[in-house]
Amino acid sequence: MENNFKTNRRKYVIWIGIIAVAVIAVVLISLFLHFGNFPSSAIAATSLPSPTPTKDPSCIFIMYPSNFTINNWLTIEGKIKNNCGHLIHDVKLQVTIYDVAGKEIKSDWVYAETTNIPAGEESDFKFSMRVPYNSKKFSVELLDWYDWYEWK
Repeated sequence: MENNFKTNRRKYVIWIGIIAVAVIAVVLISLFLHFGNFPSSAIAATSLPSPTPTKDPSCIFIMYPSNFTINNWLTIEGKIKNNCGHLIHDVKLQVTIYDVAGKEIKSDWVYAETTNIPAGEESDFKFSMRVPYNSKKFSVELLDWYDWYEWK
């Protein structure tokens, strides 16, 4: 039994030694990388990711209302069209309700029914919200979306 204990103890000491050496090596390498001098060619070899193109909201057209009602409930049914030239997805629209004077009363958002909208294609959206009696106008605006290249 005592021999087995010595063997296990020896294994633990060896593993602790290996871990200690690895930790010391990582610390020394980190210090060298932080304070050491590198040739400029080593730094220049590191490439940065290419910039993501800026989103262009003018390429997404909101076509509404194909149908809407406004009493105590506002229901809007419409379409959006992708004229961006590439796939877009997760298109989010904001609906804002205004009173007679044009003051914003309430706003909420909705996603287009189709998650992935190929270039040149359309997607429906439907929005319903309870609105106050003095609601007279509404607007639908593009809030957010993702271009296909953002997920590469």
